[in-house]
Amino acid sequence: MEEVVTPIEKMFDLIKTVKTATFKELEINLALSANEVEKIAKILEEAGLISINYPLFGDPKVFLKEKAVDKLHDKTKNAKIVKKEIIRRTARMKKSVKTLAKHISLLEQIASKIELTDALFLQLDDLSSKIKTKKPKFNQSLNELNVALNDAKTSLAKFEVEGKIINGAIKTLSSDVVELDKKIKLLSKKVK
Repeated sequence: MEEVVTPIEKMFDLIKTVKTATFKELEINLALSANEVEKIAKILEEAGLISINYPLFGDPKVFLKEKAVDKLHDKTKNAKIVKKEIIRRTARMKKSVKTLAKHISLLEQIASKIELTDALFLQLDDLSSKIKTKKPKFNQSLNELNVALNDAKTSLAKFEVEGKIINGAIKTLSSDVVELDKKIKLLSKKVK
């Protein structure tokens, strides 16, 4: 990209080279009108880079203020250094902003998960309160089931005892039937 050079820069560069010049010389060398040369010269004088001498007779002259130019050069040099530092810091800041954006995204995800967790805790609290209200009824039902279980165990134990008695009676009856059968067979042989 081509650098644009303004008439002020052109005039200042010429004055830096020649150190002193009349308005007429500046008009000719820069192809500017007398009015334009005077306006630009006043701008440069206000900036402290040149001084203008208006003699009683003849053309006004400009003089370069070399100390001011040296200061300007130092300022320009410092400005370039500052510009480089600003560019470097800007690049670092852009990188930091990207990192920060990633962290913000992660924090948003965490916040979302925290909200979900809060909702789950509310549900757990609700369930807990429901359980607390139903716990006495549950405990009562559990106690009733335990009583019924114990009754069933007692009844089973009684049935087992009665079953053993019945088994004993059946064995006795069975042996009596066998004995009776033998007697019937014996009697039936005698009757024949």
